[in-house]
Amino acid sequence: MLSQPLFNHQNPVINVSDYGYTIDGDYVELRAFIQTVDSDITPVSLQLWASTEPYEQGVLTGVKIAELDCGCLSPTTVIKETVAAAFPAGQSAYYVYLVVTDGVHVLSCLPFTQMEHFVQPTLIGQLTTTVTENAVSVHIEQILNPRDADNLSGTLVLELWSLSDAYQGGAFNGVSLGSVILGTLAGQSSWYANTCSFALDTHTATREHVVLMLREWTGQGYLTRDFREVNLASPAITQEPIVDAVPEEVVQVAVSSPAKRTVTRRAAVKPSTNTSKPSINQVVEAQLAAEKGVSKQVVANILAARPFKKWEEIAKLKGVGEKVLAKLKASFSLE
Repeated sequence: MLSQPLFNHQNPVINVSDYGYTIDGDYVELRAFIQTVDSDITPVSLQLWASTEPYEQGVLTGVKIAELDCGCLSPTTVIKETVAAAFPAGQSAYYVYLVVTDGVHVLSCLPFTQMEHFVQPTLIGQLTTTVTENAVSVHIEQILNPRDADNLSGTLVLELWSLSDAYQGGAFNGVSLGSVILGTLAGQSSWYANTCSFALDTHTATREHVVLMLREWTGQGYLTRDFREVNLASPAITQEPIVDAVPEEVVQVAVSSPAKRTVTRRAAVKPSTNTSKPSINQVVEAQLAAEKGVSKQVVANILAARPFKKWEEIAKLKGVGEKVLAKLKASFSLE
């Protein structure tokens, strides 16, 4: 069971055909042709869900990937819009469903015939922890970007979180115990023998669920791509990957289902043409603050105003003079 329960399925008053979705980076295009015979139907939304379990009847559990507010339906409604997406973290294979809901009931639940394996940066191999009185050292065998070779990741970070509930790959609430910036990673490339340390305190020891997350910077901020539970109960622990068995019929790169239910996949992140400098549109606050002569206020102004397409846009920000702009140009790109 994943992060959110879907509502009980009701007898549909609508008919949905010609439906599908197209993944483009961290966005997804939702498509559907909806007909209704109920003129009193309340406003509805079109949602894309992922679940590790097949849906037959009753309650469908899973992670909501995306949602589009459709308002009140007319007798015939054609939908084709792109919205932000938040894919489930981890390496599991998922059943995917397109759902029409009024916020209380599922009016239509439309399955896709093939399972989906979301291609995103991942933790590979065993995770070993060494716990001392004041710190935990985490060793990861491999961090892989499985996307196409020309597909540079966003800035990757490892974050250690203390959670009150077991993490299932969706939204979460907890206390951050620290983070380590790793940088960007080219597609089909890996970092090996990764070791990082995090401080521990009495608060950490009282938390039941400690989770290491691999997160990636996107246009929506940081999104969790993979995760492992960290056991602090003994001095040295080895954690196996959290991954479900992947059936043979799972499509990992491109998914296509029968006609009028086409599912396509595009590159997950557009590659940078300048890999020598990190993008000012992707770097985290600490990277900007590390630049000498760049004040905290300027950093805040940059974070609030990005993304930028031209350096002239940055030059107009309060506190950015010729010298500061020159420093930024020397250290960062606009890709």
